[in-house]
Amino acid sequence: MPGKHVRFADDTLPPTPPSTYSSSLSSSDGPATPSPSNHYGSLPSIPSRIHPALSASTYSNHIFYDVSWPSSTAQLHPSIPPHILSEPATYPQLPSMTIIHRHLPWTIRVVPTHKPGTYVSISDVLDAIFGTLRLTATEGEYRKIPTQEMQQRVDIAYRRRYKRLQDAQQYQKEKMRGVRRVDFLAEKNIFAGLSSTPRGPDVWELNVLPLKT
Repeated sequence: MPGKHVRFADDTLPPTPPSTYSSSLSSSDGPATPSPSNHYGSLPSIPSRIHPALSASTYSNHIFYDVSWPSSTAQLHPSIPPHILSEPATYPQLPSMTIIHRHLPWTIRVVPTHKPGTYVSISDVLDAIFGTLRLTATEGEYRKIPTQEMQQRVDIAYRRRYKRLQDAQQYQKEKMRGVRRVDFLAEKNIFAGLSSTPRGPDVWELNVLPLKT
């Protein structure tokens, strides 16, 4: 049974899709110039490579982002120009992508927002992560957490998240909103890049780390 101090939404929530790349950052394994945009809905016949700014192997040098906050709070390394956020998230460019994480029963669907029907950009990825994880979890989704220990970690993440708010009104509002999907990451909120998966060029795994204090 969930603890009496844990709150939930009454409604259930959605699933996912596919991924893209080209960059002003140097990359040793791919061309720096993007290929022509793929027709919406089609996938490239060759493997996708993630943009260096989103790569799990190089994320710490490029983007610092706490996924529990709006994507507008993401901080770029001082050497990286802001326009990089509009670059394709993968090479070849993809019309959509799916992001997964082993502790999340949902997938994160990413589609172009800057110009629908073209390619997913870096900012699209960050926006989709926040947009999906900020949704309130239902009690049914909470009950699917496999172990009691994991449920307790979700509860702790929920309480610590709203207790970070210093404004009393915001504090109470966030507390009453209840457990959010981001709490299922159990306080591992720091974006640590995306990794490829065997599921195809459009499916990527989210990596997260705990915030250092």
